[in-house]
Amino acid sequence: RETVQNHPAMNKIRTSLSVRILKYLGDLAAKDKEKFENFYRNFAPLLKAGFNSDFANRDKLVELIRFESSLKKPGELVSFKEYIASKKDGQKEIYYICGEHRTGVEKNPNLEYFNKKGIEVLFMTDPIDAFIMPSIPEYEKHPVKSIEKADIELSPEDKIEKPDSNLTKSLLTLFKETLGDRVEDVVASKRLVESAATLVSGKNALDSHAEKVMKIMDKDFKGSKKIMEINTSHPLINN
Repeated sequence: RETVQNHPAMNKIRTSLSVRILKYLGDLAAKDKEKFENFYRNFAPLLKAGFNSDFANRDKLVELIRFESSLKKPGELVSFKEYIASKKDGQKEIYYICGEHRTGVEKNPNLEYFNKKGIEVLFMTDPIDAFIMPSIPEYEKHPVKSIEKADIELSPEDKIEKPDSNLTKSLLTLFKETLGDRVEDVVASKRLVESAATLVSGKNALDSHAEKVMKIMDKDFKGSKKIMEINTSHPLINN
C-alpha cells in the first residue's frame, strides 16, 4: 500500500485532482456566492490546511479563503479581492488580527485607530489562521500585515498625531527603566485612541495569538518580548 501511495503516478493523480477541485470551487465562488460560503463555513480549516501541503496551488487557495472583518456584520465573509476593491484610497496594506473569537478580537485596543478611520481589518479566528498568514506575505502587491505588529505603515494624512515633547521623552525613559528587560522597547503610540497602552510584536516575531497557540502545543515554547506603546494623549498618561 505504501509503495502505491508514493508511486509517481499517484502523485500526478493527486495533483490533477487538486487542480480540478480548486477550479470547481473557484467557479462556484464566482457563480453562487451563498452556496460557496455555506461550503466554506463547514470546511474552511481543511481548505486552509492546503497552504502547508499543496504549495503548487497556493495562489488558487488564496482566492478561495474568506474572513469576517471589522466592517462586516457577524457571519458575513469577505475575500482578499473584495477587501482590495473596497479599501481606503491610499491604503497600501491589507490588515488583519488573530484571536480566538470575534467578540474577543473586537475588544483589542490595537483596533481603535482602524475603527476610528473606518479601515477594514480582517478577523482571523480559526486556530490555523495564525500559521497560514505568514505564508501570504502579500496579495496583489499589497503587504498583508497583522495590526499587532510594530511596523505597520499608517498613511501620513491618517496618523493620529501625538505630542513629542521633552516630557514625553522623559516619560518613555521612566517606563523603560521601570519595566527593564520585561519589554523590548517602550514607544509613543500612533494607533491608540481610547486606551492608555498596548503591547505589540516586533517585525519578525509571532503575534500574541500565534504565541498563545504555540504555548498550548509546546509547553517549553518561549514567546518574544513585546514592545509597549503608550497613548500620550490619554488622561491617565498625562496625569
